[in-house]
This record gives sequence, structure tokens and C-alpha cells, in this order.
Amino acid sequence: MVSIESILDVVPAVGVIVALVYYALTIRNQTKSRQTQIFMQLYEAKYNREGLEAYFQLINWQWENYDDYQQKYGPFTHPELAAIMESQISYFEGLGILVQDGMVDIDIVNKIAGRRINQVWCTFEAVIHGIREMARGPGSDYAESFESLANEIINLRRQKGLHLFEDRIHPTSTLYQERT
Repeated sequence: MVSIESILDVVPAVGVIVALVYYALTIRNQTKSRQTQIFMQLYEAKYNREGLEAYFQLINWQWENYDDYQQKYGPFTHPELAAIMESQISYFEGLGILVQDGMVDIDIVNKIAGRRINQVWCTFEAVIHGIREMARGPGSDYAESFESLANEIINLRRQKGLHLFEDRIHPTSTLYQERT
């Protein structure tokens, strides 16, 4: 038979367990909510009219090689155009960091921005590699998180049989060389 003293001994332990479960669920919900908030802020920043206009302009640029790219769009000859490219690359770099740190799920990024990431990477991969090697450039780690994100997106899109924008791969790209 269970005594009142036994019940009184168990009640606080049950209360602590219930409080811990409630706390864990609350923290999990707050984390998910914060992840969503961070992603939506990034999403809204690039999918507004200004962001889309910059993107459409960017993907229509044409150049023969890295030197031609720098002459037409580089920061030393056309800083206003270089800023368009840099804003897109910085956006994808930020998304890559959030994915690497587990703050945003790669599947969500793919659903919302996968095509755009894939397309920009295929178009500018060789340029990004060239920028890494510039004497007065940002260094060898420039856009590494974007590259990592793009590779994850490309692999994910391959697995799902989705379009890879291989028609956008610039002939100077290592992706182009892999294809041929």
C-alpha cells in the first residue's frame, strides 16, 4: 500500500520532470522560431524588387575570361557593377554560414533559393576562384561558404533530379571542364 508520505516524496520529482520537459520544448520552439526569423529576413532582403533587379542584371553579364570580366565588371573599373555581384555573393556566403552552423536547414534553402544559388555559382565559379587569387583581393577564403553551399545544393538537386543550370556554366569554370 502506498502511503501519503511516499506520494509526497514523488510529487516534487514529477514536478521537476514536467518542468524540464516543458523547458526543453520551449527552447526547441524558440530555436525553430529564431531560425525561421533569420531565414525570412535574409529571404526578404534578396527577393525584394531591388534584389531581384540586381540578380537579373548579374546573370546576364557576359565575358570571355577572367581579365575580360575584371575589365567589364571589376571593382577597379566599375565599382557600381562590382557591388551588384558582391551583394549577391555576400548573401549566399551568409546563407552558407547559416547552413554550416546548423541555423538553417539545407532543404529549406534549396526549396526557396536553390535554383538561384545553383545558377549564380555555375555562372561565377571561375570568377570567384580568380578573385581569390587577386594580389589586392580578399584572399583564398573568399566565398568559401557560398562554394560549400552551392556544392551541397548541386548535389541535392542532382539527387532529386532537378535542373542544374549547366547551360549557365562558364567555359572557364571547373564545372565546365568536369562536364567535357
